[in-house]
Amino acid sequence: MRSSVSVAIIGSGIAGTTLARLLTDDIPSAEVTIFEKSRGVGGRMATRYSEEYEFDHGAQFFTIRGGRFKKFLKRYESAFSEWPAATTTLSPDRKEYTRLWFETHYVGTPRMNSLCKKIAENIDIQVRQQILGISGTPKQRFLETEDGRFGPFDWIVSTAPAPQTQIIFNKPELSMPYSAAFALMVPVGERPDFDAAVVRDSPVSWLAVTSSKPERCQHKQLGIVAHADSQWSDERLQEPADKVKGELLDALEALAIAGLRRDCATLHLWRFSRPITAGAQPYFIDSQDKIAACGDWFMHDNVEGAFDSAYALFLTLRKQIAGQIAGSKIDEDT
Repeated sequence: MRSSVSVAIIGSGIAGTTLARLLTDDIPSAEVTIFEKSRGVGGRMATRYSEEYEFDHGAQFFTIRGGRFKKFLKRYESAFSEWPAATTTLSPDRKEYTRLWFETHYVGTPRMNSLCKKIAENIDIQVRQQILGISGTPKQRFLETEDGRFGPFDWIVSTAPAPQTQIIFNKPELSMPYSAAFALMVPVGERPDFDAAVVRDSPVSWLAVTSSKPERCQHKQLGIVAHADSQWSDERLQEPADKVKGELLDALEALAIAGLRRDCATLHLWRFSRPITAGAQPYFIDSQDKIAACGDWFMHDNVEGAFDSAYALFLTLRKQIAGQIAGSKIDEDT
């Protein structure tokens, strides 16, 4: 009798770690491995840090609206906290006004990826493994990387953005347009009079002071994160990075952000920052090929949307795996 089912999950963001946790806790026979192309878990729930600086340069916060998400997070309350940010709206003409958040906003603590790390505790995670494609046959699937292959696996699930999942699975139907976003991380010599700001009429769409978030390292030098407008970013994907960086720094100066240390600014491109449209279904699954996908691109383009997609896929995978194990027993008995 088949005693286990192996599942490979591509991506260690909130969707990947949630699905891994649910499968591991609910199905004792599930052997789950996460594969992550970066050096650590978290996906877009990311923090860039060094001895001097710390920047939350990806997802800035998350909200908790659904009861299922709230119940799931109960176990991981030590890994996130409320962020009671002093918020405002800025524009180059300085028509500034106070902006109120009408619901509680949360951040990972002590870093944005702390929540994903907590969820994925004791789960096998292979980092620095960029998946190029899959090979093999159903129930004997392999993950192909530059250094070789991993497997075989009974199931392979991708939580990567749609364009990357499409390439990995060679499934044209998974095509979906995405907007990009540049993230500028820049030290400043003077603390802005806000924690976070929505920006209008500028190449910049969002500003945040990472050190204003709970449990961040206060001894590090002060810095801000600026997210560029999506359309502006899309139009500059072919531009040299230094040119993009310079234009964003100029935009910050136009917003009267004081004490910018231009020479220490760094730029990051989130090529697949947010899906332009949502998927028709909450997840993708091909029961014959034993492949599946989930993520925020199927639901809402936020942290809870990624969770909802992963949870919906888990409910279906649980049934599929149970049937697969039962089928193996029947074959053996026969």
